[in-house]
This record gives sequence, structure tokens and C-alpha cells, in this order.
Amino acid sequence: MSSRSFRSTPPVRAWTTIVLVALLAAALAACKPAADGTPSVADAASSPMAAAADAASALAPLPDGKEAVMASMARFREVRSFHASMHMEGAAQGTMDNEMDYVAPDRFRMTMRGPGMEATQTLVGDTMYMTHDGRTTKLPLPAGMMDKFRDPAWMAQQQEGATFESQGREVLDGQSTHKVLMHQTKPTPTDVTLWLGANGLPLQAVVRSEVQGRPMTTTIRYSRFDDPTLKVEPPQG
Repeated sequence: MSSRSFRSTPPVRAWTTIVLVALLAAALAACKPAADGTPSVADAASSPMAAAADAASALAPLPDGKEAVMASMARFREVRSFHASMHMEGAAQGTMDNEMDYVAPDRFRMTMRGPGMEATQTLVGDTMYMTHDGRTTKLPLPAGMMDKFRDPAWMAQQQEGATFESQGREVLDGQSTHKVLMHQTKPTPTDVTLWLGANGLPLQAVVRSEVQGRPMTTTIRYSRFDDPTLKVEPPQG
């Protein structure tokens, strides 16, 4: 399979859908490292004061769904790095399991695995590296291609026609979360269920949409927020 044909597969387009629809990954291109000495989101979340605040928040009234998602986006803009595991069902190629790493402000790596295939996309600035069958192809991207993901007006446009529904509290992996259902109409009708942690960052997202006439469900699990050991470098060779 050529690098060009792999780039056009539904898993890649599904990632684009998640960027546009879940709004969380759309916010990551706007992430900027905090100034030296500024506590990160992860630092704040691990403090005893934060733990007490989390316990208090479990008793506080929940914000409405839209307010919760907007607050989560604001938190995401503070994040320096994170890892996401993506399990996709319904793709023409069969079940896909993707792993993504993001490092602010403009680096991400996604490894896509499915029946009989594996490929990795690495983005560093305006350069994309496609690695498949042991070969890497370097692809220049149009300058500023990712800029729209930093544009608040563009991000707001993606929310036009969206509805938000708070579904209350739910425990996920031992953590209390605020569960929110978002229905998006652009670019295609899509339902996104989000589990937001006490600090506002997402722990999980389930995206249900249609790709090439096939129903697709993508489950995303987020971890390693602000992990300084997380690196994204151009592939060697």
C-alpha cells in the first residue's frame, strides 16, 4: 500500500472528524508551553489542595453541558503534552487501534494499526513524515496548514448547530467525571460523549459518526497530560 493511499483511508479522515467535532484535539494546536516556573495542569492536579478541591467539586452542582465542554477546551490550551489511545470500530479495513502523542505547540505522532497494516504519521511543524513498511516519506505541508486549529473563529464555526447535554456524574477508572453528550452537525452528524475529570480535562471520549456510509465508533482514552518525558521527533532513516 502506498503512503498516498494510506493517507486517504477512513482512519485518517476519522481523526480529522475527531479534531473537528470533539473540539478537544482542535484546541491542542493552540497549546503553548507555560512560562518557566508556572505549575502545569498535571502539577496542580497532583497537589493536596487540588485533591481537596476535587472532593468538594463532587458535591457542587454541575455546569451545563456546553459550559463544561468550553471549560475543558480552555484547560486543553494549557496542556503541554498528552497521549491518546484510539480504538476504532466500523472502518472498511476492520478494527483499528491507534496511538497518538502530542507535544506543544506543533508536534504529533499517530501510529495506526489494523488487520495486516501499520503506519505512522509524524508531524513536526510544516513537515509530515509517513512511515510504512519500513520506509519513510517526507511530505512538506502548506505553510500554516495547522493555523486554523488556533483560530477561535474557526473553532466557533465548528460548533454551529451543536447541542450539549449534561448526563450527570459517572465514575471512570475510579475517578469522578462529568459525562456530557454533544451532538454535532458539521461536517457530518456526529455524537460525542465526553467524560471530563474534576480538573476539566477529558479522560475519555466516544465518537459515533458515519464514514463512507459505514457507522464508525471511536473510543479515545487520554493520559500523560504534561508528561515532560513525552517526545515527538522526526523518524530516523
